Amino acid sequence: MSCLYSKYLLRASFLLFLVISLNSCSLLRIESAQEPLSRTALNTRIVTQSFAQTASSRVEKMADSILELPHTFETEKAAYLWKIKTLKTYASSAFQTSPEVGLLDTWVITRQLDDFMHSEQARTIFMEHTPLVRETTSLNLGDISQRASQVLPAATFSEYRNLVDTYAQAHPLTDLDFAEQSLRDVYYQYKGIPDSLAIQTVGTLSEVVADLSNRFSYGTSAASKNLRWGTQLFLAERGWDSMNLQQRMQVIDSQLDRLIATVEVAPDKFQVSLRELQGNLRVLFTGLDTTLSESMVYMDRQREAVDSMIMRERMALDTIVARERAAIADELIELTDTFMEEVGDIVKNILIYAIILVVIILVFPFAAGFYLGKVYKRKKALEERNST
Repeated sequence: MSCLYSKYLLRASFLLFLVISLNSCSLLRIESAQEPLSRTALNTRIVTQSFAQTASSRVEKMADSILELPHTFETEKAAYLWKIKTLKTYASSAFQTSPEVGLLDTWVITRQLDDFMHSEQARTIFMEHTPLVRETTSLNLGDISQRASQVLPAATFSEYRNLVDTYAQAHPLTDLDFAEQSLRDVYYQYKGIPDSLAIQTVGTLSEVVADLSNRFSYGTSAASKNLRWGTQLFLAERGWDSMNLQQRMQVIDSQLDRLIATVEVAPDKFQVSLRELQGNLRVLFTGLDTTLSESMVYMDRQREAVDSMIMRERMALDTIVARERAAIADELIELTDTFMEEVGDIVKNILIYAIILVVIILVFPFAAGFYLGKVYKRKKALEERNST
């Protein structure tokens, strides 16, 4: 009996230690509340986001190189649009909840850009700079294909490549000011997956926070660059680039020199030159004021877009935290119920064995004495009968 009592006591001590350990390790409870991503899905997400940063950097450097070379206005506009649309599209395609859809959308836009840059329309826009542009888009397409082949099984990689090629051929880009597209619906239809089962898990809390951090970092950098490039494109479209402003200032300087010379030679013509100078200055500053006002409006729109993105990310993070809290509470309740059931069973067993022990200690001696007394009395009576 003492062995059984020691066994149950050891079992209760182990359960108590387990509860204390789980309560003291909050990370363990949080991580176990959500199913983690598979190894393939996690590697796919990391590879896609890394490619987006590398490819965006390639496009930015090549577009800046083109802008530093002699070029036409159409080439300058196309270079700005190429940078802006690439960063904006990768920000929405590469940083998605579903790693597979993120990879496919990023792969598709890379293929579409490469197909467009190899078209005759792109050659008429970039002209002598077309080989540089085509080299960059081909390098990006080869890069994402190689990365996809490293994280995906061979059969899956072949299926995804055929799906991307088919979609890119059916939806080619007609210009660089294109609307964003997604392969999500086509992918789910191809896989036969309903929308309700499309996303089984978003990963553990640490995986979600890491993804959110990468998404916010890339989105903030892309928004800042797009704001600057959009303003430069806006000014260039209205003829207010740096060369134009410099030429205007040179004209004003020459007019000031003429004004000084006129005053020295013919003071009576000073008023005529002054009115001419005032007219030129009025035109210059009116144009500057209009351009600055339009730029401020454009910057306000971009700031509102950044604020909206930050608000969406905060709401997503609040939703994740609320879900994890609910999961932790459910897990704690389940663990408490299980522990109380085990404690109840142990207490009942202890009470049963305590009753048995009391019976053995108190009842058994009396029963043994009563029985021995009866035996002694019977033996004495038998001896008296034999003696008579």
